[in-house]
Amino acid sequence: MNNYPKIYSISTVGVRQHGNADFLLHPIRTDFTGDNGLGKSIIADLMQLIFIPLRDEWKPGTEGIKKEDRRIETIPLEREWIRHSYSFLNIEIRKNKFIVIGVFIPRNSRSPVRPFIIQKSDDFENRKNLVPFDKPLTFSDFLADNQQILDLKELERNLFQKYQIHFKDFFQQTQIEDYFDLLFRNQIIPIQLTIKSNLKSFAKILQSFSRGKTLDINKSSSMQNFLFEDNEEIKFNFDKERENLAGYIKEYNDHDREINLIDKKQKRLEELRLFHTSYESAKIEYLKNNALFNSNKYLVANKTFDDNQRKHTEASKKYTDAKKDYDKKTLELFKSLLEQKEICNEIRSQLDLQKAETGKENIEKLKKERDNNRDLIKELEKLKPLVDLYKTVEELQTKVSQQEKEHEEFKKLNLLKAIKLLAEFEKSKWKENYKEAYTDYISEKASINLQLEGLTALLELYEGNNPDSLFNWALNQKKALTLAEETVLMNFKSIFIKQIDASEGTKYTLTPKLLLSSFEEKPNGVWLKLGDIREFIPFISKQIFDNAQTLEKAIEKNKQEVKKEIEELQNDITAIDELHNQLQNIGYSNQEFVEIYKRRKEIDKFKLNNLLTSENLAFIKNNFRIFGDIENIKSKNEILDKHITDTISQTATIQQKIKTNNEIIVEVNADWVDVKKDNPDPIELSDLGLKILSFDSLEEKQTDYKNAIKILKSDKGSFSKTRETQKGIMDSAEGDKVRLKNEMDSAEKDYETARTKLHNETDLKFDSLLPLQHLTNEFIEQLKTDFETKEKDYTNGFIGVAEAFEDTKQEKMHPEIYLQDGKPNYGFQTLVNILCGKLGLEGLIPELNRLNEKQKEFGDLQLKILINVFEQVEKQYNEYHTTIIRLNDFFNNNKVSRIYKFKIEFTPRSDIGIDWIEKMKDEARVYKYGSTLFSPKFEGTPETLINDIAKKFYRSIDCNPIDLLNPKFYFNLSVRMENEEGKTNTGSGGQAYMALSLLCIGRLSIVQKQQDMPGVRFIIIEELSNIDDTNFNIFPQIANEFGYQLLTMTPKPFGSYTNEEWYLHMLVEGTDPDLNYTAMSFFKNKYEGVELKEHLASKNELERNKTT
Repeated sequence: MNNYPKIYSISTVGVRQHGNADFLLHPIRTDFTGDNGLGKSIIADLMQLIFIPLRDEWKPGTEGIKKEDRRIETIPLEREWIRHSYSFLNIEIRKNKFIVIGVFIPRNSRSPVRPFIIQKSDDFENRKNLVPFDKPLTFSDFLADNQQILDLKELERNLFQKYQIHFKDFFQQTQIEDYFDLLFRNQIIPIQLTIKSNLKSFAKILQSFSRGKTLDINKSSSMQNFLFEDNEEIKFNFDKERENLAGYIKEYNDHDREINLIDKKQKRLEELRLFHTSYESAKIEYLKNNALFNSNKYLVANKTFDDNQRKHTEASKKYTDAKKDYDKKTLELFKSLLEQKEICNEIRSQLDLQKAETGKENIEKLKKERDNNRDLIKELEKLKPLVDLYKTVEELQTKVSQQEKEHEEFKKLNLLKAIKLLAEFEKSKWKENYKEAYTDYISEKASINLQLEGLTALLELYEGNNPDSLFNWALNQKKALTLAEETVLMNFKSIFIKQIDASEGTKYTLTPKLLLSSFEEKPNGVWLKLGDIREFIPFISKQIFDNAQTLEKAIEKNKQEVKKEIEELQNDITAIDELHNQLQNIGYSNQEFVEIYKRRKEIDKFKLNNLLTSENLAFIKNNFRIFGDIENIKSKNEILDKHITDTISQTATIQQKIKTNNEIIVEVNADWVDVKKDNPDPIELSDLGLKILSFDSLEEKQTDYKNAIKILKSDKGSFSKTRETQKGIMDSAEGDKVRLKNEMDSAEKDYETARTKLHNETDLKFDSLLPLQHLTNEFIEQLKTDFETKEKDYTNGFIGVAEAFEDTKQEKMHPEIYLQDGKPNYGFQTLVNILCGKLGLEGLIPELNRLNEKQKEFGDLQLKILINVFEQVEKQYNEYHTTIIRLNDFFNNNKVSRIYKFKIEFTPRSDIGIDWIEKMKDEARVYKYGSTLFSPKFEGTPETLINDIAKKFYRSIDCNPIDLLNPKFYFNLSVRMENEEGKTNTGSGGQAYMALSLLCIGRLSIVQKQQDMPGVRFIIIEELSNIDDTNFNIFPQIANEFGYQLLTMTPKPFGSYTNEEWYLHMLVEGTDPDLNYTAMSFFKNKYEGVELKEHLASKNELERNKTT
């Protein structure tokens, strides 16, 4: 294929995996092969980045282990001397004429990605005149003589000095749009990427080929946005007519408001008239019944006052009689209480004598003796098995001592096993011999500290802490040193280069340059010349002063190594100390612990016998002779317990009688105190003869008095209650006297007020009314509430009607409605006259009819604009449908696996279809003015009008008006694969990728309608797809038909069943995981494969022969 332009090569400079490389691209097919991780996807990412140099639009072909692993700034090779990388394409505009486009890729995420163009001319302003040059560029043109990557300014100078060609980079948004425009106008790309929708579509195509996955073929909106750009013309036309439509809507709504105002006046005044009539009726009914009710109320109040006076007289007599009876019973009760108290005192005296007779027994002492015996028996029974087992005290003592020793070893072993650093202990010398381990670790720490001192001193030199040292002097010279010179320098690195204060061991020189040359070099070191003394020093193992340009980096690198070594040595000391501290904390300070650890398996078997204790041993020693007499001891203790029980039983009877007598005494004293409050007259008691009575007689007499006292207390309480009741009636009547008098006077006054109001506000006279006996306060309150409610309804209604219309609002203070104090006069007819004027209520209907006719005219004007706009939406919708049909024809001619065809299903929405526009036009034709299509609103806008009309045909969905103007809103897209019989196939991974590729090609070739525009076209196929040879052979056919260059990225190359030719670049893994070896490149066909260099040399030779 000889079509131009085409991509001649892609080059990388400082790129991860590829380093510096040039890859020639075949006009039809180029394969990149190699294992995963060798950078095949990076080639695809670079192709995308060159054409879409925007961070927001670019997406990698594959994801890393972490998302941040595949960012743009990770593309440059990670080396200290690499700050950025380049990738570029040689675009062959015509035979042997080249333009270079590429991208500058920084390692810093904050720095912008910069695309660039290289051409022969320095004129980048003339958008249609990029001038090609004769020779393609290679990666070496981007490197300095020392192989460092040139920066942008250096690159620009280098290209002009070497080839007289011009470099321009683009980094701001406007400049990047200039870059896109230059590529399009110079026919390098077939699509104008300055159009945002084209840019997004093109990016999605590249990402779909290179596994960017921004196009989701299973998502309708993604498919729509991929296949179709937004149609700005519809929105432009709508915005252009929007002002006119808004004006018509306003006129329509103004007339609608005027119609509503007149209709509102008529309805509100009719409602107010009903309120006024109801209010008048309720007022008469309330005033009539209120006068009758207050007349009855006065008569009742007068009778109640007389009844209260009579009740007071009767209660006074009953109170006097009850008081005499109460005083008599009080005196009798007082005497009985005093006699009962003497009886109780005599009983208490006799009980005290009985209690003294039983107190000689010391019950507590007996109980203590019994309990001590019980404890002894329990302990003897518990320890008897030990005595039976070991027979003698001596044998038992031996077993206790043995267990204590074994238990102590067991606890120490567990302490050792519980330390955190047990694993380190088991690998240490501590487990073998304590003294030797202690000595060895002290020695090891001293050795490490000595190394740390040396390394710390060297680090201070590296960090410049001693600016007057010989080392710092050599560093500041920034000159390379020979191995011998650097050996001398490192030997004297810490000495001073100026005179310093004298102290033991300090050294200085005033001729550092001479000192560095004072030696004789030998094959394995140098002899230092120190006056007449010679000292041999071996060569240092690592040289850092050999290259002046990299000296600072080498020092820094060595400094980091020293820091790392210091950190490792400090960690070693910490590990020694931490293990030693943990061992010290558990008492691991002698060889005894070592021996315990060595016997750990034997000690772990220890089982503790809880009876073998020193305390139990002492008990057995003290009681060894009585272990055989346990049953006899138990029998004696049972006899003692019975004796205690009998004694306690006799004592309990006496205690109960004492308790009962005390309770009666307490009760008598309480009653005596209570009776004493009534101040009875003093009395003299006769001798009751209690001393000669038996205890039983005393108890009987006590019971009789108790019953008599109870009866007297009851009688006294009854008379007290009667007295208090009558006293309450007297007080209540006396208290009510004033209140009832006031109520009677108030009722008389209310009656006079109600009668006067009836006479003044109605035509009725009280004396002519028939008396009503069953009027209640609730009934009158109900009438009053009804009257007040209807009065309030009317006044509120009046105010509401007045405030509802501009002419009668309170702020206008119309003199016929409002009084001087600002309150309305509530005149119904006055309000009607003001609001309706000469028309009156009956004259409003003709005016309504006139306004309705005018409103229809404005409705017609609105419809004309809407129909015009939405006919464009219909047209665009049909064009989209036609495009899908054309794409399906394309897929039908390019079947997947030669059997299945990819198909796009165009499905109209079910909740709202494009047919609502035709329905709107049909209804407008039926109803000339579209009267059923409009729902006027005060805040109506063209958007709300559209939404309201659409809802009349599809009520189930609430649409955004902007969506209704979008043709894509009315349909969904889905994809499937099917054979000739229509049977669906979900497709293998390769088939699905094949279908996606066909969709991308169709997008460029059919939807964009750019197939005749010149520009580079390419397809990238990666290993993720696993396309088989059958599917793959469609791609060369597509490449030939549509002018595409095919790039494959697979572990193994695809074969071919045709006579096509292609290039193969085999990526080879290097020893550095981030950098491959130089790729092996071949020319291939289905018959042979030769090295690409050999093929090109042969081809060039043939062309030269043809020329000559």
